[in-house]
Amino acid sequence: MGWVRDKAIELGCDVSNLMGPAWEGYYTFLVGPDGSKDGHDESNKGDERRDQFVDWLTQRQCDYGKSSYCRFAWVEVQYGDEAGQAIVIRHRDDEERERRSLEAWNAMQDKS
Repeated sequence: MGWVRDKAIELGCDVSNLMGPAWEGYYTFLVGPDGSKDGHDESNKGDERRDQFVDWLTQRQCDYGKSSYCRFAWVEVQYGDEAGQAIVIRHRDDEERERRSLEAWNAMQDKS
């Protein structure tokens, strides 16, 4: 898991230490917020760094069901906005669901 954390650091993300393994060998780390209000230059740069990291993680997912050992569980949350809301922005299963939908669409197109 250290190599995944190292990639987040390489991309310029503010990253916590590794935590764990508390259960079945799983490790955890946090990619922290940029601390800037949405729309400001530093916030936009932080968004870009997180997007790059999520893209990198998504590209390294294994096909669902083949091996759970090469999948990364991740979630992006937003908190501390002007309205005081905390919400899930996106998570690993969004990409999995999107990938399966695209595969199903392509299969339907191939049959027509």
